[in-house]
Order: sequence, then C-alpha cells, then structure tokens
Amino acid sequence: MSEVAAADELRQLADVVEAVEAGPAELLDADLRHSEGEAVAEIMAQLQDDPDIGVLVLGAASDKKGPGPLVTQLSRNAGGLPIPITIVPGDLSKERLEAIT
Repeated sequence: MSEVAAADELRQLADVVEAVEAGPAELLDADLRHSEGEAVAEIMAQLQDDPDIGVLVLGAASDKKGPGPLVTQLSRNAGGLPIPITIVPGDLSKERLEAIT
C-alpha cells in the first residue's frame, strides 16, 4: 500500500470516528492516534499493545474498486484480531451513521 493510499484511508477513518464521536457520548470514547510505518502492521501492533481498544472502526472506500487496501488487508486478518472490526460504508452520511448508532 502506498503512503498516499494509507493516508487517504486514515483520513476517511478519522472522518468516521469524528462522526461516531458526535453521537451519544456513552457509545464511544474515541482516541485518535498517529503512527509512522506500514499501516496494517502499526494497527495490529496498537491493537495488541492497548487492551483498552474495544472495536476497530474502518471506513470503506465508496468507489467501485473495492473497499480500499487497508480494509481489504485488515479484513483478511480479522480472525486474528483481538477485537471486533466494524466497516462503515464510505458514502454513509454523518446523519445516517448517527441514526444507526
């Protein structure tokens, strides 16, 4: 995965987390973090190192090329994750996300 693609996916994820965070406070106390390195390896390491993380929320790409490289790679590793993974459609509006959370 290129650094540009990883950065785009992380921006999408930050937007999703921001939208979820705007919902009822008792649903989520998100903590955004930034790491340098290969995205999947950094995420996996963070999940292993921090027992306070309860769910991994990823934003899928909304184009027809697929969900994006980060979602694709982490989905393949989902069985080995210590927590559940939630994939939010990339074209889901903030209002719709709030309505379903």
